[in-house]
Amino acid sequence: MVAAQVMGRDGELEILTSLARDAASGRGRLVLIEGEPGIGKTSLLRALLEDAADLLPRVVTGAAEEFDQRLPFATAGSCLEPLAAGDQEVAEVLALIRAPARNTRSSNRSWPLSRSGVRPGRRRWP
Repeated sequence: MVAAQVMGRDGELEILTSLARDAASGRGRLVLIEGEPGIGKTSLLRALLEDAADLLPRVVTGAAEEFDQRLPFATAGSCLEPLAAGDQEVAEVLALIRAPARNTRSSNRSWPLSRSGVRPGRRRWP
């Protein structure tokens, strides 16, 4: 049963359900749920989706992996991927997310690599 999975989260679930009502009435919101692994973030969202299924006609989900922290919008891209084939606007947004970053100062300039293989001004991450 879902209620057992979100014990002690009634307040959070009430806030999320209220935000879902707002979104359903045209006042969309962005919600960030963060925390240590295993504290019930996913269970809370599953409970919300079950409770508010009639309010939310289309729901996309994604998961943030630790590696995604280095890739801007990676989680948004994973949410949009299943929708891209059937929706041209979604496909265009996904293409923008995946496009390589542009260097506005010198877009055509190539940087020589140092002996260490790192471009000048860039830090090598372990």
